[in-house]
Amino acid sequence: MDKAIDEHLETRSSYRLEIRMLHKTKGYRWFETSGQALWNEENEPTRMAGSIIDIHEHVVANEKVEHHTFYWRKLVKWQKLVDGKSI
Repeated sequence: MDKAIDEHLETRSSYRLEIRMLHKTKGYRWFETSGQALWNEENEPTRMAGSIIDIHEHVVANEKVEHHTFYWRKLVKWQKLVDGKSI
């Protein structure tokens, strides 16, 4: 995260990261954090505005889809081999 903020301050482009953090009561969860600094007339960063969003359910659902897709593709490939069809 420090690297992304340093890069942001150097390039002045907004940043967005997906990170895991320890939640007080729910254990480790996925969050999306984004932000943008504001600079003064001397081109010095003076403020930072940003947000953090809990995206844990979305990330977990995507991981499940990827997992199932991987095994379905293996199953289809195996079935074609059993049926004697070229892949």
